Amino acid sequence: MIEELKPSDFTMLIVDDNPQNLMVLGSILQKEGFKIAAAKDGKAAVELAHKVNPDMILMDIMMPEMDGYQATKILKSEERYQNVPIIFLSAKTEAEDIVEGFSAGGADYITKPFKKLELLIRVRHHLALRRSRQIIEEQTETLRKIIATRDKLFSIIAHDLRNPLVNIKMLITGLQQSKINLSPEKSERMMMLFSKSVDETYSMLENLLEWARSQRGTINHNPAPFSVKMAITEVTNLFEEPLKRKGLELKITIAEDFNVYADKNLFTTTLRNLISNSVKFTPTGFIEVQASPGEMVATIKVIDTGLGISSENIGKLFKETEHFSTYGTSNEKGSGLGLNLCKDFAEKNGGTIGVESEEGKGSTFWFTVPHEE
Repeated sequence: MIEELKPSDFTMLIVDDNPQNLMVLGSILQKEGFKIAAAKDGKAAVELAHKVNPDMILMDIMMPEMDGYQATKILKSEERYQNVPIIFLSAKTEAEDIVEGFSAGGADYITKPFKKLELLIRVRHHLALRRSRQIIEEQTETLRKIIATRDKLFSIIAHDLRNPLVNIKMLITGLQQSKINLSPEKSERMMMLFSKSVDETYSMLENLLEWARSQRGTINHNPAPFSVKMAITEVTNLFEEPLKRKGLELKITIAEDFNVYADKNLFTTTLRNLISNSVKFTPTGFIEVQASPGEMVATIKVIDTGLGISSENIGKLFKETEHFSTYGTSNEKGSGLGLNLCKDFAEKNGGTIGVESEEGKGSTFWFTVPHEE
């Protein structure tokens, strides 16, 4: 509503080559509570607009150096001024002058001498229109993100979660049909596959739920000091069986037992996803977790001797708009959400995340965590 507009929230750029006109116009607007910036010609108006980012421009037409039409065309050629209303204030009253003003990009045209009340009503009207347009654009963007999130969620449920569940169903069916005819070796093999499929499905579901919470903004961030060594040990213990299954060596290199100040749950979820990815894409060799303190932040690295990533795909890894998911070296399936979560959680913890990789030589994923509040 127009009544809800607070003039103090808006900066008005007034442009006129007549100092007396500037003084009168500035006085009217300042008494209403608007913030004021003033320029004496079109050229100065363009330069000043770039500095003050006005919410509205009141533009004279007949000025030296550059007239109001030219200044308006220059400003309207830039994207950031597309939605900034420009109202012409001019003594030129011919119909063709008014038409030229609107053609140049003006939102309104007021002839001099103007009436104070009329001026203020038109100013508030165009500010209200601009605010309404901004709200609509924000709501449209929010709706677009909601739809994209929903579509991504459905895609993952329909494809990525379906496959491991089908595998589990087939294993159960096989066990039911075989009953007592299974040899101990085959029985152990089927149970291992069953356990693997359950682990993958659980991991994907957990990431899916965490990601959905993150998109809704319901993730709690409760930073507190904690031991990096203890947190890393808790996470790496979860991978004892997957590492053993693939014959991979796990190395842990911690410079010293030091504390960081962050949300421990976000930290461990980030690390768990990075290690899980390394296990998934490393057929032989080792995975190393490094932790070292710096001046302001600690850096956590997960290094592997796996397949590596092409430069083309590296650019897709942390993009929310990309659903980048591939099978691992033992046909492991992921939801493609793990790295999205890692980026989101690392940033929520006040850090950054990145990757260095070369195809055929392995990858190094890293993220940072603040030492102090």
